[in-house]
Formats: sequence, structure tokens, C-alpha cells
Amino acid sequence: MTDQLIQSIVTFFQDKIPNEITVFIISLLPVLELRGG
Repeated sequence: MTDQLIQSIVTFFQDKIPNEITVFIISLLPVLELRGG
């Protein structure tokens, strides 16, 4: 489930922002989950 979600996020952002920013945003997701965000 998580892999599918990440894949769809990457595909969505692929044409809009550089890959480095996409990876940065995805790396923030677990932090937001832990904080209850």
C-alpha cells in the first residue's frame, strides 16, 4: 500500500518538480505521520 502511494506521488510530481525535491518530500512523510500531522 505504501509503495503504491509513493509511486503515485512520484509520478504526479515527476513533470512538475525535480526528483531531488520529490525525494525530500517523501522523506518528510514518515516524520509527519509520527507527529500525528
